[in-house]
Order: sequence, then structure tokens, then C-alpha cells
Amino acid sequence: MKHCRIILLLCLFLAACTESESGRFAPPSFVSVESEQIGDAIVLRCTLSDGRVERCGFRYGAGGQLDRAVECVIDGTSFEARLTGLADGVDYSYRSYAAAGDAEIQSDVFRFRLEIPVPEPEEPSSPYPPDDEIWYTTISGTILGLDSKICVNLNMVSNTYADGKGVMKFNGPVANFKEWAIYKKNDLTELILPSSVKVTSYSCFREDQQLQKVVFAPGLVILGDSSLHHNEALEEVILPDTVTSIEKDALSHAYSLRHIDLPPNLEKLGRSAFLYCKTLESIVLPATLKSIGIYCFEHDKALTSITCLATEPPTGSTEMFDDTSECPIYVPAASAEAYRSAPYWNKYAHRIREIEE
Repeated sequence: MKHCRIILLLCLFLAACTESESGRFAPPSFVSVESEQIGDAIVLRCTLSDGRVERCGFRYGAGGQLDRAVECVIDGTSFEARLTGLADGVDYSYRSYAAAGDAEIQSDVFRFRLEIPVPEPEEPSSPYPPDDEIWYTTISGTILGLDSKICVNLNMVSNTYADGKGVMKFNGPVANFKEWAIYKKNDLTELILPSSVKVTSYSCFREDQQLQKVVFAPGLVILGDSSLHHNEALEEVILPDTVTSIEKDALSHAYSLRHIDLPPNLEKLGRSAFLYCKTLESIVLPATLKSIGIYCFEHDKALTSITCLATEPPTGSTEMFDDTSECPIYVPAASAEAYRSAPYWNKYAHRIREIEE
């Protein structure tokens, strides 16, 4: 009997919640209906003036159709739905509803559009270090042991090695190296220098016997005297277009250097600059070149061709092309006779050929 009484009271309470004085559903009003894009989903929200309803949710669809429905659970006077799998850039219509029994109320029709932002293209990481760093690699995969004062008026503040790369960091832009700064460091395999380096000092990267690659960022102007002298394993040197001078012995005795692109603004090749680069296969001297030093390419026995693009023969020197296997020397056709008769070039007149147009 007690249970029956409780059930009866509960039924009366529910009836009071869902019926008006005339016995029908007493509809609440819509306080707010809204949509919000969160990531690649749309969240629909609705707030009622009275949460005493039996069912609630949203109907939605594309192209003005409300052919999809999602039923929600009311929380107090509010309910929401998260819609996924929607088409990007398509207009959708939606409305909310609330019901009790056969009676239902519906909101006005609203619209939303999913607009997934196109991600901004990532800035490509620079192949060069910032001005206060030098990057390198080693055979051992550990830090290169160096004095903290390899640069003039600077201190190295850290030297770390992780993920296959070493990073030396300084307390200012790297500009001037001390002479013999990185000398006979036989664990070193690659160096990448920042754009703040304009001139390399005497013998600064000399006789690093396992050094295979050196990259200079745009900004270098002068590859200094003996800078990369006698690095027997050196295979690749990347020089920027800003270089105008390669000084005495700068790349001499680079026994493993098969190829190098000389900068298009190069004006000077110093004495013995490429002496004993005995695997160098060919060389193209740019049109801007003004002078070639004594012994510049002597003993480069693997050379198969030398090409000089300058319309005026650069100032030559003794033995600049001696012991280069008598390889042909190609020059602009209109300048061939000038080359054959120019001082120091005339020694190689029998090797001078015209560049074919």
C-alpha cells in the first residue's frame, strides 16, 4: 500500500511537470540556441527556460534539409551535441527541439558552416646556423674537444651534441677565428659556418684529417690563407655567391676533392689555392675572375677540363696549370686568340679550345 502511494504521488508530480492546467504539455521557451566550431567538430547548444522535458535534441542537415537528428540528455535546463564527420565548407541548417508525450516545441532554423583552417606552411628550417653558433658532426658522435676561445673576442658558452649534430654556441656573432682555431681535430667530419663569418683566418680549419664537408653560409667574402689546407678527406666545400677571393693555399692538398662550384662573383684565386687537389676532375672559372696565382692548380692530375668564362684573360702566373695532364682549357670563342697570346696563358696555347656556342 505504501509503495502504491509513492507511485501515485510520482505520477501526479510528473503530470504537473508536463501538463498545463488544460492537461497539455506546458512548453518551456528557448533561452538560447547556438553553435560553435571546436577543431573539426561543431558543438550545438541549447538552453531552455524550464528543463522538465522528456526528450530533447537537434535536427540538422545540409542544403536546407533537416534529415538528421541527434537526441541529447538535458542537464538542468541545457543540452548540447557534438557533430563530427561534417563536410568542410558546406552550409548546414539546424534547429533544436524539446518534447513531452506527443507535444513538441521547435526553435527557429539556424545555420552553421564547418571551416577547417588551412595550416600555415611551416617556415623551412634554415640549413645554416644562427650567427652565434657553429654546427658540426664527428665520427664518434660526441662533442668536439676545443678551447672555449677559438674566436677573437668571443667565448664559447656551450658545446653540445645530440641527434647526430654538435652545436657550439658563443656569446655573440661568430666573425673572426683565431689562427689554427680548429686544427688536427681528427674526429671532425663536417662543419657548417654562419653568415656572420666574412673572412676566414690563417689555417683556421687546417689538417682535420677526417673532415669531409664544409658549408659556408651566404656572407663569406674571403676564404683566407690556408683556411682548409691539407684536409686530405675533404670531399665537399660549399661556397656562397658572396665569395670574391680564395687566398693562398686555401684548399691545397685536398686530396679527396673531386668537384667544387666556384662562386659566380669570384675575382681572385691565390697562390697554390688548389695545389695538389689530385682527384679534382674539372673546374669552371667564372666570368668575373681577374687573377690566378702561381701554382694555383699545379699537380691536379685528374683534371679532364678547365673552363674559363672571362672574356678578358685573367692575369696569370707561373705554373698555374702545370702538371694537369694536358687537359683542354676552354675559353670564350671570341677571346681565344687573346688567351693564346696573353702572358702566362701563352704557355698553354696548344691546350686552349673555344667554348662551343
